[in-house]
Amino acid sequence: MRPLRGRAANTVFGALISASGARIYSLGASLVFMLVCARLLGPAGQGLVAAVASWALLFGTLAHLSLGQVALHAGTQSHRHEWFARTLGTLASLAALLTVFAWFVAALLYLLPDSTLFRDIPTSLLVLGFLAVPLIVWEAYGSSLLMSIDRLDIYNRAQVIGKTLSIVFAVLFIEYAGLGAAGALAALLVSQAVTSTYGIALLIQSSPSKPVANLRTAVILISGGVKLHLNAIGAYLLSTINILVVLHYCGAEATGQYHLASQVMIGILAIPLAAQHVLYSKLTILGPTTLWRTQKPTIAITLGLVTAISLFMALLAEPLLTHVAGEGYRPATPILHILLLGSIPTSLSILMAAQWVGRGLFLQTSLLTFLAGCSTLLLSIVLTPRYGAQGAAWAVVVSAMGIPLIANVWMAIHAEKNLRTSKQTAEK
Repeated sequence: MRPLRGRAANTVFGALISASGARIYSLGASLVFMLVCARLLGPAGQGLVAAVASWALLFGTLAHLSLGQVALHAGTQSHRHEWFARTLGTLASLAALLTVFAWFVAALLYLLPDSTLFRDIPTSLLVLGFLAVPLIVWEAYGSSLLMSIDRLDIYNRAQVIGKTLSIVFAVLFIEYAGLGAAGALAALLVSQAVTSTYGIALLIQSSPSKPVANLRTAVILISGGVKLHLNAIGAYLLSTINILVVLHYCGAEATGQYHLASQVMIGILAIPLAAQHVLYSKLTILGPTTLWRTQKPTIAITLGLVTAISLFMALLAEPLLTHVAGEGYRPATPILHILLLGSIPTSLSILMAAQWVGRGLFLQTSLLTFLAGCSTLLLSIVLTPRYGAQGAAWAVVVSAMGIPLIANVWMAIHAEKNLRTSKQTAEK
C-alpha cells in the first residue's frame, strides 16, 4: 500500500502546484484590477465599486444555497451515471429560479419607503452590479461539478482568462470610454461571465445522458443546502460584510481604503484557497479519512508559506500600498497590519473545509461559521462607529481567532484518530 500512498500524495501535490499557480495568478490579477480602479477612480470611486460588488455577492451567496457543495458530497456516495445528469439539469433549473427570487427581493428592499440599505449608491450602478447574481450562482454550481469529475483544470483556466479580461476591460471602459465606476463594474461582469460559463460545454459533454431537472434531486439538494448554507452566509459575513458596514458608517472613501487592505489579504490567501479546491477534487476519489493522509502535509506547507508572505507584507505594507495605489490609500496600511493577524486561523479554516464537508457535517460546520460571521458583524457594528475602518478589521481578526480556530483544531484531532483507526483495522 505504501507505493499507492506515495502516488496519491504526488498527485495531490502536483494538482496543488497547478491550482496554486492559477489561483495565485487569478488573485494577483484581481489585485491589479483593483489597483487600476484605485488609480483611475480614487478611494471614493473604488469604494462605490466595492460596495456594489459586495451587494451582488451577498445576494448571489444567499441565492446559491450551497447546492454545489451538497452535489459534490453526493458524488462521493453515488456512481456518476446515477446522479450526474439529473444533478446537472436540476442545478441549472434551480439557478434560474433562485436568481429571479433574489432579484425580486433586492427590488423589494430597494423600493421600500425610507430604505437606507443602498444609500449613496446610484441606481444604474446597482442594476449593473446585480446582473452578476446569476453568474455568481452558477459559478458555485459549475465549479463543484467540475471538481466532481476531476476537471479542476478547466475552472482554473476560466479564472485565469476571466481575471485577465477584467484588467483589459477596466482600462478600456474607465480610461478610454470614460465610464467611471460603471466601467469597472462592467469589466467585473465580463470577468464573472467568462469564469462562470467557461466549463458548461464540458459538463454537458461529460453527462452520460441528457441533463434533466428532477424534483426528488432538487429536494435532496435543498434539504442538504439548508443545513450547509449557513456556512456560506457566515463566510460572507466574515470576509465581505465589513465593506458594507464601513460604507454605512464611514463613507465611500474609507470603504475604498478598507477594500484595498482586504483584497491584499485575500491575495495572501491564494495558496490555501487553491489547496482547498484540490482537496475537494480529491475528496470524491479518496474520501475524508484517506484524504487526511495527504491533507496533513498540505496544511503544514501551506501555513508555512502564508506565514512567510504575511511577515513580508507586514514589513513592506506602507511603501507598497502608497507607491502602487497612491497617497490616498495610506490609511489602508494599519488596516492591513490588523488583518494580517488573522491570516493563519483563516487559512486553517479554508484548509479544513474538505473534512467537514466530506463527513457530511453540514449543519455543524454551518453553525460554526455562521456564529463566527455573526460575531464579525456585531463587533463591526460596535467598533466601526468608534474606531473607523480599523475597528472593522479588528472585528474580522477577533472572530477568526475564536470559534473557527477551536473547531478546526478539534476536527484535525478527530481526523487523525479516524485515520489511525482505519490503518489499524486494515493491518488486521
